Amino acid sequence: MARARHQADAAVAALPEGYAGTGAFSIHLTADGPPYVATSLLLSGDADGAAAATGRVLCTAAPGPSRARALLILALAEAGRGRADEAAAAGTAALTGVPPAWATMALARRLDQVLADSFAGAGEVSSYRALYRDEVQRASTPSLPPGGPDGR
Repeated sequence: MARARHQADAAVAALPEGYAGTGAFSIHLTADGPPYVATSLLLSGDADGAAAATGRVLCTAAPGPSRARALLILALAEAGRGRADEAAAAGTAALTGVPPAWATMALARRLDQVLADSFAGAGEVSSYRALYRDEVQRASTPSLPPGGPDGR
C-alpha cells in the first residue's frame, strides 16, 4: 500500500497545474493525498490510521453522499478499534438527513453486519441497526405518484 500511495502521489503531482477534474474520472485531493487512503488503511487492518485519515477528510467534506460514505468509513474504523458506540454514532450520522445512494447503503450494510457480529448488545448499536433497517425498507418501498395511487 505504501508503494501504491507513493505512485499515486507522483501521478497526482504530474497533473497539469490547476487541474479541475470533473466527471467520472475526477479526483478529490485531500491533505491525505490521493483518494481512498482511509479505505485502503481500513482494508489493510489499520483502523487507527483509517479513523485519523477519515477525520481529516470530514473536516472539509460537504454534506451529501460523499460525506455519508466518509462517515461510514469512520464508523467501520471505529468498530475496528472496538468502539461500538462511536461506530454506531458515525453510522447514524451518515444515514440521517441524506437520501442514501447505492454506495452509501453498501457501506451501511457492511457496518450493520460488523455491529451485529461483534457488538450486538452495545448501547448505540440497536439504534443504528433500526435506522439502517428503516432506510432499507424505505428504499425498497415504491413511492406513490402525487395525489395517491391513481395519480389524482
